[in-house]
Amino acid sequence: MEVLTEPDSGFTEVVVCALDDPQPGMLSKIAGALFACDADIRTARVFTLPGEPTLVLDTLWVTADGRPLSDGRARRVQEAILAVLTGAEPLEALLHRNGKPLIVPVQVRSITLRNDLSETHTVIHIVARDRKGLLYRLTREIAALGLDIQTAKIVTWRETAEDAFYVVRKGAGKVPDDLLDSLTRQLWERLG
Repeated sequence: MEVLTEPDSGFTEVVVCALDDPQPGMLSKIAGALFACDADIRTARVFTLPGEPTLVLDTLWVTADGRPLSDGRARRVQEAILAVLTGAEPLEALLHRNGKPLIVPVQVRSITLRNDLSETHTVIHIVARDRKGLLYRLTREIAALGLDIQTAKIVTWRETAEDAFYVVRKGAGKVPDDLLDSLTRQLWERLG
């Protein structure tokens, strides 16, 4: 894991390379740790790399109060993510210790699940009002539905977050077409 700030970039880059979790939810843990440290995710590119073992390579560009992370906050971010991913501290305990809620309220504008955009993945496209903890909440609910995020493209502009998650059912591939409407409704209910 590395936390880097390039001079004049306006962002701090957080890069995590780790063995994939056997259960869905790794991106939620990373996003939750960043939320606990008051780091705002502005954009992210996340990938699960195939092979044995399966690796996760996530790059997130973050700020705090609109600026790159201070050295102290960058250290806290690194310690928090490592603690959560290694199991040294459960995410719920980290959030509680930092006075953050487990359930972040969100204002979702649209949710679509589609199978026609990728040969191998179901694509979940979510547009929501941006707020602290949004990516944590979205990824938490996606993982709770048993969906494993393999790739994600996270973009924030003005006060809007537009996120695309490429997901599979762990060990079972794409979501069958006949379940897309049901999962869309479940995701609306979970985020409502």
